[in-house]
Amino acid sequence: MSRPAFTTGSAVLLVLPATAAFAAGRDVLLASDSGWTVERVLLLALALSLAGTGLLIQRLVSGRRDMAAQVARNAGLLEALDEGLLGVDGAGRVILANKGARRLLASADGDPIGLPLVRVSSLPALATTIDQARSVGGRVFYETTVRESDEDRVLRIVASPIPGPEGLCIVAVRDLTEMRRLELVRRDFVSNVSHELKTPLTSMRGFVEAVLEDPEMPDELRTQFLGKARHSTERLSAIVSDLLNLTRIESAGGQGEREPLDLGSLIAGVVEAATGDAESRGVALAFAGPPAETTVMGDEQAVALAVSNLLDNAVKYSPEGGFVGLKLARENEWMVLSVEDQGPGVPEAERERIFERFYRVDKVRSRALGGTGLGLSIVKNVVLAHGGEVEVQSGDSGGSRFVMRLPAHASGG
Repeated sequence: MSRPAFTTGSAVLLVLPATAAFAAGRDVLLASDSGWTVERVLLLALALSLAGTGLLIQRLVSGRRDMAAQVARNAGLLEALDEGLLGVDGAGRVILANKGARRLLASADGDPIGLPLVRVSSLPALATTIDQARSVGGRVFYETTVRESDEDRVLRIVASPIPGPEGLCIVAVRDLTEMRRLELVRRDFVSNVSHELKTPLTSMRGFVEAVLEDPEMPDELRTQFLGKARHSTERLSAIVSDLLNLTRIESAGGQGEREPLDLGSLIAGVVEAATGDAESRGVALAFAGPPAETTVMGDEQAVALAVSNLLDNAVKYSPEGGFVGLKLARENEWMVLSVEDQGPGVPEAERERIFERFYRVDKVRSRALGGTGLGLSIVKNVVLAHGGEVEVQSGDSGGSRFVMRLPAHASGG
């Protein structure tokens, strides 16, 4: 039997099991004059064997730690998803449910894992959709509306089967309530814009055509018709201008340029600019002296537009001989502007909607006064973009008080 050569000066070590190392090298080492003893040979074999076993254990432990970390990361990602994810096995029991699924399905049993699907959710047709997905071997989806806390929620359910004999199925649940609400707002906005633009365009076209088709029209009547056509163009221009302002404010999303503004001086300038129009309507304006410090951080053009719209609205709805008062005061961390008029007031049922685009309490009167239906919506968007608040207060006997709050800015801050 040949024996492996072993050189004591070699830098190469063979990692062998202890028994194999001892059997293969014992005779060679003992027969040499290198000073090796039985104890030294055994210790060397055990050390090499333990080193190899330790490396294997270390790799196994490290691999399990990496796997556990990856599982934890994946679980964290699933929990962070806004969309609900639900896993169902072939027996109809829940094997996976992230936070979104538990919230959207409103499970009354706490942790739904291991429970039958019928106990986890009462959503109509959910079980049927899962069965259909397994039957067709592909995704099946549907939308449903559920009542939750006095609010209708629109949910989109997508069931996707996982190939295999276990009959597993993954269900994605997405809340479309906000998306559907925005779609409705967009449709209403387009409809309202179309109507608001069509009205002055139709009027303008009618008067111009009448003038063109009647060359014998008396000069006085022609002048009257052309004046009405010009009024329609002015109204059209006002609507487009307000739409552009509203778009600019909404597009900025509160990220416009900000600088320290002296709100008192800004309001005084707006009041001075509006005095001529107010006097022509027989309405008196008064701005109570502001406090010493009235600084806010804001977009000067946007804040001036909001104040101007509030004042313009008050003047238009005040009767001839009426009075519009403005007051600016500091209330804790707020600068508060109130604009009070002697108009017809705002019914309580209308106060929540008065800041919506194109919403009017009295549509006929608003158009007669030259209103676009966008002024108060612009006010609300400007105030919200600056981290403020706006509200309307109105008494049963008439008169309205609009209150605009903006965060005060400390001098030198």
